[in-house]
Amino acid sequence: MWAASPDSPVRFLRYHAAVEQKIRESAMAYTFLRPNLFMQGLLAFRETIIGQGRFFAAVGGARISAVDVRDIASAAAAALVEKGHEEQIYNLTGPQALSPGNGRKAFQSSGTPD
Repeated sequence: MWAASPDSPVRFLRYHAAVEQKIRESAMAYTFLRPNLFMQGLLAFRETIIGQGRFFAAVGGARISAVDVRDIASAAAAALVEKGHEEQIYNLTGPQALSPGNGRKAFQSSGTPD
């Protein structure tokens, strides 16, 4: 499980779960957006991926879906201005889960931005 949970083996996901619980107990309206990995965060590895043809990550061959922060912003805007999102939880992922090898290939084929 990659989402906030008090039983998660991942410390920051336990922290997120504690915050979500406090918000629920406050009785205020809420919508929780739970993005997976930020795609833009992977840009820090771009030069290594393109230059060395390698992507170093402690994930083995696991597939990971990264989500563009602009898509998160769109989801947040919709939750704020549209009805029906109160007391909802949305797990946000990218369109495709990529293995480190597939992610490396995507970066290598993306070229250099103008």
